[in-house]
Amino acid sequence: MKRLGLFLGGWWLTFLLLGCQTEVELQQTQLPPGNLGKHINSTADEINPAIPPKTPLLYFTTDRQGQQDLWVARKAGNTFDSARSNRTMLSRLLSLALTNDGSIAFLTDTSGIFATGHPLDELYANRSGRPVGGLVGGTDLFSFMLHADSSYEIHNLRTLNSFYWDAHPAVAHWNDTLLLIFSSDRPAPTGSDGNPVGFSVPFRNQQSVVRNDTISGNADLYFAFFVNGQWTPPQNLNAAFGEKINTVANEYSPFLFCVPRSPKLYFASDRNTGKLNLYRATLQINFGQQMIVVKSIEMLPQDSAGINTADANEMFPFIPFPHLNQRQYEIYLASDRDDTTRHWDTARYALRKHGSFAIKNVGKFDLYRFPLQEECRPPQLFYTVVLRNALNPSEPVLQPVIEIVVNGKRTRYYTDSLFLRLRCGDHIAAFGGSLYDSVQCVPAPQALSHYTWQKVRPIDTMVIEHQKKNSAASDRKQKRCFYHYH
Repeated sequence: MKRLGLFLGGWWLTFLLLGCQTEVELQQTQLPPGNLGKHINSTADEINPAIPPKTPLLYFTTDRQGQQDLWVARKAGNTFDSARSNRTMLSRLLSLALTNDGSIAFLTDTSGIFATGHPLDELYANRSGRPVGGLVGGTDLFSFMLHADSSYEIHNLRTLNSFYWDAHPAVAHWNDTLLLIFSSDRPAPTGSDGNPVGFSVPFRNQQSVVRNDTISGNADLYFAFFVNGQWTPPQNLNAAFGEKINTVANEYSPFLFCVPRSPKLYFASDRNTGKLNLYRATLQINFGQQMIVVKSIEMLPQDSAGINTADANEMFPFIPFPHLNQRQYEIYLASDRDDTTRHWDTARYALRKHGSFAIKNVGKFDLYRFPLQEECRPPQLFYTVVLRNALNPSEPVLQPVIEIVVNGKRTRYYTDSLFLRLRCGDHIAAFGGSLYDSVQCVPAPQALSHYTWQKVRPIDTMVIEHQKKNSAASDRKQKRCFYHYH
């Protein structure tokens, strides 16, 4: 800004030449509630927050240097220091030239799955010593594992990737089985009835007709399990039992919470409003049979100062680990909310004021953090055992016995039905039979079972006379009484 002076008849007139400054720059601004601030956010996009388990490090994706790379900030108390690139071995490993590192999901602090756009040709990657090479589609999913000796393993998940866009991984595990949910715009598969299962269509600007609906290219959520060293074929989440998650709109950025206690799936969708909002689905996950049931779906509440907003986009939900028996958590997300409105006729931005301040993001998509009321408690598991007569199920079992073994402890119950409350993770076995034909090898102890009594009455007295010998006394008579007892 320059200051010029002009002398007119003894008066100095001062002009302020504003140049290219806009109305936005002339107002005092403050960040929207929950914004993580300029230590984390920049004038570019910041998306995909992720905190590895048992670490204070916040990873996120930013394009502030012209391409998407992983940056890292360290948490200290309730705040973060300034984010930096190449801060950890993982951020150095995955932030490569010529690739866009879009999203990452941690299983441990040194392993997980990430997505990268336009990975290098595998031969070129090997020759140039770059770890990420080999492509199936434009954006692919890769697994990674870092070792203590600074070596690493990175593998393209070829059986999961398509020729199209595959990204936004969310992972969870139960024992040695993994569950992966990701977003993809591959053509929706066809079901047994000949109709597509889901609504995903390649290429965002392409229009297609799906079930008589004309839709632009959009993404659906897919899932796969890793069992016995291999991945099951990816399935559209609309193939799961229960309610349907995918729509003719986009479904992005899934996150799995509280698995395997009471699992919930958070995700972003632009259904209904055309803006991306966060949704929550309650799931049942059977890791043994690789099956998912969607019990319910709801949109998180909309509030101008909260998690969802009516006129902005929210995506990439993340709830830090561990997911224990709590009711209060924090949820991280990316949002482009602010009160900026563009005046296209003048190519200027204007901000609606709140008092003396205007609300404005640091950049485009910023990272946010909010308190979240959520529960992660072990589910109540009930186990019912019923004993039936194998020869005739309609007849009761005589002298039934049921034996239950829970975590190696055996307990016997003399009943034909049993109702048990178990804990998640218990190992249980049930055995049943009858003692009806068993032989009592130990004789039963003898005991008084009953008694009777009878009143005794006296009988008539009999007089017996006898002579006592060797007695100087005269004879005398004695009377004796006899009673009969029964």
